[in-house]
Amino acid sequence: MVHLSLPDLTIIDTGPGPSRLRDLLIENSINPYEVILTKNSEIVPDDLEVAGEDCIRVIDVVHGG
Repeated sequence: MVHLSLPDLTIIDTGPGPSRLRDLLIENSINPYEVILTKNSEIVPDDLEVAGEDCIRVIDVVHGG
């Protein structure tokens, strides 16, 4: 089960199968263009395949001008 740790400290447990991070974000109403993703404290791309007990931290990106 993949664990998504959201900026508001909520943790979402997803299904067991391999999935692309982008798909998991969209399924949970998270815009992939507004976040940075980390796994083991390293930035990872949203097309990364995750499975098993992976823990992904979702960090909000503040942008504007």
